[in-house]
Amino acid sequence: MDSRCTATTKDGAPCGAQAWQEALCRWHHPALAAERATWRSKGGAGRSTANRAHKRLPKSLGDVQGTLLRALAAVEAGELEPARANAMGALARAIVTVTEYATLEERIAALEAATAGANGGRAS
Repeated sequence: MDSRCTATTKDGAPCGAQAWQEALCRWHHPALAAERATWRSKGGAGRSTANRAHKRLPKSLGDVQGTLLRALAAVEAGELEPARANAMGALARAIVTVTEYATLEERIAALEAATAGANGGRAS
C-alpha cells in the first residue's frame, strides 16, 4: 500500500507524491533541503539555453568537416541550395575561429599557471 505525502504544494493542494520518510516525500522532507537546492541548481543549469546549444554543437572539428563534405555532395547533387551551404560554411568558419581562440586561451592559462608555480606564486 502506497502512502502519500501529507504536505501541501505551493498552491495549497495536497502533495500527490509517494511518502519517503515520516509521511513526507523527498520534495517536502526537511532533511533533504540542501540536497533539493542542488537538484534545482542542476536542473536549471541543464535547461539553460547555453547548455542546450552546447549539446547540439559538433564534438570535434572532424564532425564539422564531415558535415561540410556531405553538404558539398548535396549541393553537387542538387539536393541542397548553394545559399544554405554557403551559410553552413560561414558558420563552420566561426566555429573554427572560436575553437582556435578557446584553445589559445587554455594554453595561455596553463602557461601562466606554470610560470606562477615556477616562481613560487610570485608575479614575474
